[in-house]
Amino acid sequence: MHQRPKHRRTNQPKYVESTCKRLARQKNMEIYFELTGLTSLPSDRNYWTLCNVQDSSDGSEIVQMCNEGFLTKKQFHGVDFSRSIIKQNRKWHPKANWYCGDWLKVVRGHPEFRPALVYLDTLCFVDRKIILDVVVSTMSLCPVGTVLLVNGMKNDPRSKTICDPDKLITNIGNSIGSFELKKWAKRIRVFDYCGTGKTNMATFAFHKKD
Repeated sequence: MHQRPKHRRTNQPKYVESTCKRLARQKNMEIYFELTGLTSLPSDRNYWTLCNVQDSSDGSEIVQMCNEGFLTKKQFHGVDFSRSIIKQNRKWHPKANWYCGDWLKVVRGHPEFRPALVYLDTLCFVDRKIILDVVVSTMSLCPVGTVLLVNGMKNDPRSKTICDPDKLITNIGNSIGSFELKKWAKRIRVFDYCGTGKTNMATFAFHKKD
């Protein structure tokens, strides 16, 4: 049975108010440009993300990316387990696309899953099987030209456990079929940032070139 990546809940920081999250999203757009040479999404492709709360403030993911001219609201596809979050997001941004459910169950076979960019902003530890399963399955569903960005936790601030981000890269190479693996760029970029002041995050950048 597929285990879902952990979603942020009410006891988590308010990410729309987080400067580090805004900087991280800006970096994501820069990574997309570095890998593709494009400053915005192609008109026939879209953006899929684990969305959480997306209010109408400048600090929300959808507003920030629209203000940058990176995408339109119609290109934004957000997935979350919380019905209340999805319901409220629809009220704030009715032109965008919102889905309540498990990430893989939503995207697998969805006719609108034509991403140019996918952002899996998880609270999974980078060396665990749960993040590996989601990443490998998502990679196989992405069309050519997709940039896949994956966030994972490098440490557990409660237990002081440190996770090795290289393990995710190694496990992907061992888990995904060679036919699919060769479609992705061999160089996997890893960027670090501090998520909450106590949690260190790693962003993995994958590019499906062929």
